[in-house]
Amino acid sequence: MRCLRAMLMRSSALTYCTARRRSRGFAPHKVSGGPIRPSGLAPPARSEASARDVQLRARFRPKAVAMRDNLSRRALLASISLLAAVAPPPVELLAATPPRPFLVTGSSSGIGRAAARQLTGDSRFVLCAARSEAVAQEVAAAQGGQSLSGFGLALGGVGLEQSNLASVRTYIEQLDRDLSGGVEGALLCAGVEALPLRRTPQEFESTFAINVLSHFVISVELAARAVDRRCPLRLVSVTSSAAFDSRLGDGDALDLNWERRAYDARRAYVDSKACNVLLADELQRRVGGSSIASCSADPGPTASMLLRNALPQRAAQRATMSDEQLARQARQLGLRTPAQAARGLAWCLTSAECVPGALYLGAAAPSDAPPPLPRWEAPLPWRNEAVADAVWRDCARSAEPWLSPLARKFVA
Repeated sequence: MRCLRAMLMRSSALTYCTARRRSRGFAPHKVSGGPIRPSGLAPPARSEASARDVQLRARFRPKAVAMRDNLSRRALLASISLLAAVAPPPVELLAATPPRPFLVTGSSSGIGRAAARQLTGDSRFVLCAARSEAVAQEVAAAQGGQSLSGFGLALGGVGLEQSNLASVRTYIEQLDRDLSGGVEGALLCAGVEALPLRRTPQEFESTFAINVLSHFVISVELAARAVDRRCPLRLVSVTSSAAFDSRLGDGDALDLNWERRAYDARRAYVDSKACNVLLADELQRRVGGSSIASCSADPGPTASMLLRNALPQRAAQRATMSDEQLARQARQLGLRTPAQAARGLAWCLTSAECVPGALYLGAAAPSDAPPPLPRWEAPLPWRNEAVADAVWRDCARSAEPWLSPLARKFVA
């Protein structure tokens, strides 16, 4: 090591001496040797043989200089490489961590898939969540995969089946193991509509479990970890203008699990979308003043796959359509394409101008309008702190067995 430093110091000294000689009017050493003379003196007379030598030097000197410079560069690079091998890497390189991605639920089709494509197109890392690991990996690969040039990610060995809270709990645990820094935000996009009455493995009504409870568990788990780590987090709950028809708070309308009321598939969907708004409002109220931002957003009427239960033939048709065919059908029906709907949601998830606790209503804007979505500020009969607190407590009580200790403390 001492010899290497001595060599480098000697090289630096020679370079310095050469520069000093140039500044004082002396020419550098010639390739063929010979005495050093001031550059201002006239050269001595030369014989024919000397002239021949000058011609040869003029011909071969550039090659000699190039060879010398090449050897000098190689020696310098070898020295640097040796120093790098001996010296330890900087601490900041050892502590480097991958960027925190955005989680998108329901990313296998429709608005969720379009949102994942929108975010990765903006060079943002996206964690694609779907019912099975295979589907999530396929979506991530379509967004670029886990290569250096891609931004689509998927957890290995686990899917997110949102009709089963045990699967949701397993997914969150795997996320903790694979992403120690957590996520930067989450777009809670998965949803169902027009389901017949059916119960999940935990005996919850399916629309309530998928549209509300699973997203409640995901949001409070992520928020609890963000508070504990003191890192920022942005949550966007996807709702619908259909929520305006909800009668939550009227009589038995807080029977979210449909245990006392006669089941109505339309009412179940409408109430679930109202719950998305209320839970986003209540979470923001509870974390006010922190670096967590929660809002709800309606993307507007969209030609998506949400109608797979109400109109299965049309859903099957859309599954085989190209982007151009889907855009044509959307124009004919006065709807948005999933890509148009995703623009406003991506803005809510990434823009610093998005207001925490706000409700954004895509149905109030033209389908081709650029972000941001219009903000809805008029009162709604069911949108108040009392109903929001009641829905929060109902969901916390229902989901408690599948919450981590950190999340249970957060929702209390």
